[in-house]
Amino acid sequence: MRSTCPRRLVPALLALAAATAGCGAEDPEEPAVRAEAAPSPSPSPSPSPDLPELEEVEDLKTYCRSSDDHDITEGHPEAAEYTGEGPHPTAVFARDRGGRFAYGGGWQLQEYGHRIEEWIPEHPTGAALLVCADYDVTKAGEKIDTCEYQETDLLGRPAPGSEAFSVPLYQQVYEYTVYELRTGDVVGSGEITPESTSCPGSLDLIGDFDTDPGSVYTVLPTRELEEAVKDIVEGAAP
Repeated sequence: MRSTCPRRLVPALLALAAATAGCGAEDPEEPAVRAEAAPSPSPSPSPSPDLPELEEVEDLKTYCRSSDDHDITEGHPEAAEYTGEGPHPTAVFARDRGGRFAYGGGWQLQEYGHRIEEWIPEHPTGAALLVCADYDVTKAGEKIDTCEYQETDLLGRPAPGSEAFSVPLYQQVYEYTVYELRTGDVVGSGEITPESTSCPGSLDLIGDFDTDPGSVYTVLPTRELEEAVKDIVEGAAP
């Protein structure tokens, strides 16, 4: 395509030049015709910074993952402005700690709670605040209970030949940070030691079921996280 266009354009330009010269010779009063190149198109606007593709609110968890390429400290310039009175549209994520048998499934969008349902925006860039709550591996407390589990099939029935086994339950401290999504600024943080000492409801088997299952840790109830951040989310922006 590129090699074809010049061969078509050059004869046309030569013909235009010849016609112009002929007209000038016959009628000196006629102003010369000048062929000028068309103005170059305006340059395209500079591309946006390397921002993550956000199609659903759940995609904002990329900013909670420390191993991801997108750093929350840079913020997301297309996010809603954090200003005025609350409540402010907020996405809340939490991650529970797993043992040899992992549970929690990584970062989870908290969607059900007394207030959280009202905080969630319809679109990810509609969020003004982002909450990330994670466990601190250095702040696991003492053993508080023993949890019993048994391998099950897909219907939740005990698997043939499986036997129940016990796993120690330890107290886990969680840390949360509230970010202004547009700027990445920290607007609040704190720690939560779950009041609940219940065993995790289920464990997802990883590896050989006959190996030592290790330990499990207390999970962070949504209501406790909700209570911890509600004053920031529902209060006036500074």
